[in-house]
Amino acid sequence: MEKPEFATNNIGRLMADCWKHEPNQRPTFSQLEEALKTHIDSSTSSNYIAMNRPYIEMNIANKKKVEN
Repeated sequence: MEKPEFATNNIGRLMADCWKHEPNQRPTFSQLEEALKTHIDSSTSSNYIAMNRPYIEMNIANKKKVEN
């Protein structure tokens, strides 16, 4: 894939790394998180974390139901 027109070169390289043929050469989710943190300001990051909270709570509740 080509780098999107308005993406930075760093994002373009990160995208290319994610498309490498060998899976073990691709970045891990932790590496992606670290790389993307520098491109997202803290308020935006907090908004995404807040949006994820209901899904985390739902997964916890479902796991408890399965265990009982």
